[in-house]
Amino acid sequence: MKRLLRHAAAALTAGALSIGTAHAVLITQWAYTNEAGWSSFTGEGTITPSGNSGSILGLPTTLTWGTNNTSSLVADSPVSGIIFTNGAPQQGVPLTHNNFEIALGISLTSATLRDALRLQPIVPPGAAFDAPTLEFDISFLETPNAPAGGICADGSPVANGCPDIFVLNNPGELAPVSFIIDDYEYTVTINAVGLGPLSDQACAAVGAGPGCIGFITPENQVSTLMTFFTITARQIPEPGLLGLLGISLGALGFSRRRMK
Repeated sequence: MKRLLRHAAAALTAGALSIGTAHAVLITQWAYTNEAGWSSFTGEGTITPSGNSGSILGLPTTLTWGTNNTSSLVADSPVSGIIFTNGAPQQGVPLTHNNFEIALGISLTSATLRDALRLQPIVPPGAAFDAPTLEFDISFLETPNAPAGGICADGSPVANGCPDIFVLNNPGELAPVSFIIDDYEYTVTINAVGLGPLSDQACAAVGAGPGCIGFITPENQVSTLMTFFTITARQIPEPGLLGLLGISLGALGFSRRRMK
C-alpha cells in the first residue's frame, strides 16, 4: 500500500505539471503598427489639420497655426516594426513641436491625440488584433516671448524667447495595458521620454494644478517627444492545475505519514 500511494502521488504530480505546459504557448515575437492622430483640437484663430495617420485611424497627423512664420504639432505616424516579448523597448509614434516665433492671437490651445497599436503574433504565428485605443488630452500655451519683468510663463528667465508649455491632462492613459492570450497575460507599457512633472508656474500658466505632467519646448527650435513601448508576459496558473497540485501534495503528505 505504501508503494502504491507513492506511485499515485508521483503520477498526480507529473500529470498536474503536464497540464500546465501542454497548452501554454508563449508568443515571443510580434509585428506591430503604432498610429496616432488628432481626433479633436481647439485654438485661437485658424488651426489647419493635415496628413493621415494610416489605415487604422485615418486621422490628421499635423496641426499648423500662425501667420508669416508657422508653428506645428506633428505625430510622425505610422511606425511599424518587430518587438520581442520581455525584450528591448521599441519605438512608437514620436510627437514633434516645430516652435517658431509667431504673432500672438493665433494659437493652438488644446488637442486630443488618439493612439492605436495593432499587434500580430509572429512566433508562433497568429491573427492580428488591436490593443485598446488610447486618448491623450493635451492643453497648450503659446507663451509671450517678451513678458513683463523678464520672467517666462514657466518661471524661467527670458533667453532667446520663452518656451511653450504642453500639459497632459490625463496621464493615467499611460498606465500599462494588459490582455490575455491562452495561458499568458501580456502587458504593454509605454514610456514617453521627456514627459514629466512641470514647475508650479508652468502648470498654473496652462490652468492646471501643481505637479501637472507635461513638457516644454524652447522657442525657435524643433523638439521631439520620443515614445517607446515594451511587451512583457507572465504565465497564468490554471485552476485545474492548482487543484491537482494540491491533491498530489496531499497524497505525498499522506504517504509520508503512513511510512513513519
